Amino acid sequence: MFFIIQNVLLITSLQLCWLEYGSTSRTVRGSVAEGNWTYYKLTQSGRLTLTLETLKGDADLYASQSTLYPSEQNYDISSCTCGDEIVIIPHTFTRPIGISVFGSIGQELSEFRLSLTWEDVETVDGFIVPKSQSISADEESREDPGNYTLGKFLLELLNIFVEIIEAF
Repeated sequence: MFFIIQNVLLITSLQLCWLEYGSTSRTVRGSVAEGNWTYYKLTQSGRLTLTLETLKGDADLYASQSTLYPSEQNYDISSCTCGDEIVIIPHTFTRPIGISVFGSIGQELSEFRLSLTWEDVETVDGFIVPKSQSISADEESREDPGNYTLGKFLLELLNIFVEIIEAF
């Protein structure tokens, strides 16, 4: 098989602009010839959702934390359907992450739109929560009913279950 790197786009350099303005998503357009690959590199932390919308032809999406050039044989996550491809990259993946778009055989040229959605998350007591909603056990605002979030509610519910179990 013959591999050609058609485009190498460092999405990281674009992300700096997105994050400065509080944006959490970005879309790029591209194309890939039959049997070839287009590569991208991500270094953004957090949970990432990649959506590949094929506008013409058929393209497949691959992601890897171990190589910057994922292939059909060397990848961690992929989506290879005849429709839109969606890959969710966990916040625990080692950065940088290699992303590749493959032009399916039988399609002379595939045109696509690749969208990246970013969510900054962390693990709190075994739960993955957005950083904006993360809480600590000694947080003073915990007692403020006006500042009650879903995360706080779930933590309180978990504490009640622990108390019930400890009582037995």
